[in-house]
Amino acid sequence: MILVLLSLLLSLAIIIISAVKHKTAIDTCQRLFSADAATDDTGEGICNIWTWVQVGIMGLLFVIVGLCEVSLTLFQTLLFTLSRS
Repeated sequence: MILVLLSLLLSLAIIIISAVKHKTAIDTCQRLFSADAATDDTGEGICNIWTWVQVGIMGLLFVIVGLCEVSLTLFQTLLFTLSRS
């Protein structure tokens, strides 16, 4: 149970770090995909949306995996308790 909790907390920390470094991700995206990063507002908008979509997908997957892990851990605990009695 503790390892599951630690792995979920580590995953959450990585998602938070990704969200905090949003500006760095936008700058990197613009350098890679924009012809003129200094004057291209469209590229900045697209990169801004794209990086938030990535953070949102990571958050959604975190919630889905977290719910699965919690339910499986509770189910395992319940089966262990029932088998002991």
